[in-house]
Amino acid sequence: MGIDRDRYAWIDDFSIVLRRDAIRRKAGDPAFEFYTGSKIAASFWLAIVSCIAGMLGGLLPSGILWSSFIYPAAWLFVVVGVGFAVTLLTIRLAGRSIVFLAGWCIFWGILTGIVAMWGAQLSSAGWAYGIAGGIGFLVGITEGLLEHADLEGHDSLYMTGTILAPTSICLAVWLNRQDLVGFGGFQQAALTGAIAASLFLGPVMALYMAKWKSRSAIFRRASVYLHHDDFVAEGIRLLNIAIRLTPDDAVLFDRRALAHALHGDAASAEVDWHQHKVLKKESLAPEISRGWVHLRRGSPELAATAFDKALSGKARPASAMVGRSICALRLDQPQQAIDMLGRLPRGERDARSLTYLAQAHFMLGHWQDAIGVATDAIEELDSPYGLTWLVCAEANLELGNNDQAILGFNRALERDQELGIEERALEGLEKVDGPVFEEDELEDFEKALSSGS
Repeated sequence: MGIDRDRYAWIDDFSIVLRRDAIRRKAGDPAFEFYTGSKIAASFWLAIVSCIAGMLGGLLPSGILWSSFIYPAAWLFVVVGVGFAVTLLTIRLAGRSIVFLAGWCIFWGILTGIVAMWGAQLSSAGWAYGIAGGIGFLVGITEGLLEHADLEGHDSLYMTGTILAPTSICLAVWLNRQDLVGFGGFQQAALTGAIAASLFLGPVMALYMAKWKSRSAIFRRASVYLHHDDFVAEGIRLLNIAIRLTPDDAVLFDRRALAHALHGDAASAEVDWHQHKVLKKESLAPEISRGWVHLRRGSPELAATAFDKALSGKARPASAMVGRSICALRLDQPQQAIDMLGRLPRGERDARSLTYLAQAHFMLGHWQDAIGVATDAIEELDSPYGLTWLVCAEANLELGNNDQAILGFNRALERDQELGIEERALEGLEKVDGPVFEEDELEDFEKALSSGS
């Protein structure tokens, strides 16, 4: 339908104030992870982890490991111990944002070592290289599914892994079968796995680190912190880091100006907005940011003036249109909000803007329209906002659909990340003497409503 499903679209709507626990939870989203340390050091560490994992993997299919029941148990114990040790060392040496990659290297390093030693032990050369190349190819294309929101050029990373996995495994098998590794027994198995895993994952992780750009993740996490006044200082700290990484990025200066303004530092805000205009002369972003600041400070009249200024030219930024519609709602002008939201380009509409549209219809007493618009946001866009369910529930309450209202209020409580949602939902349930359901009870209640029983 051409409607935006961006799960992070809410981040740029700074009228939203989140609860403290919601801020912490959202800031921990893996999509907001970033790394600003030495990429060379991190790549070297991940190569070491891959080598160790490959050694462990090479031991597992080795016949000598299964010569005594003690050895497999010891192997499992060592794997667990290595996992714990690598986690702690990774946090200390490279930071928490690299822990997942270290775990990834352990898993795929062990698997690569297993395939290499499995093939090396087969008596038939055809089977040995067939296993190494065929399963190695599957390992490469599956490992290549590793993605990150801020990874540039994933295709090259995918192709590199797809080529290196079978190649490195076949090379390790060949070295083993030619007795070129120079060892026997456990040492031979471990070295075979280490060669395969190191030659495969070492370059792949180095390329991953080179393509991992942290600017966007820092920007997103900093923006999350701006949705509660108590976390704005942390947002400013992160934006300082981002600006050091990309000092000519006008967007970062505008966002930091917004943060300074929310923090009460008007002088620093003006300095950053001036720098933003130096870098991007025709930008309307400062006016939009000023609008958000006024909304957060409870001045919808001033916010409306700022958004109107941003909308006065030929360009009509969607964020300014949404912000202006929020001002209309807070100034008790719902028809103006409907008109403004109706002019949003279809590709710019999302669950949040539909929620505001439903709110406007509710304020006008158009209960059925409010339910219809909110339902579109819920069913078509999987709205993550408690406010969407709340508007739908309150409209159903006005129409006397008490069971639907009870469902809506409970769904709003599931998504009560914004300040004020929980209080309104509980108040609504109290009006209809409705219960607060546990998750399983709510699912059963919804199924019963759907079936008409």
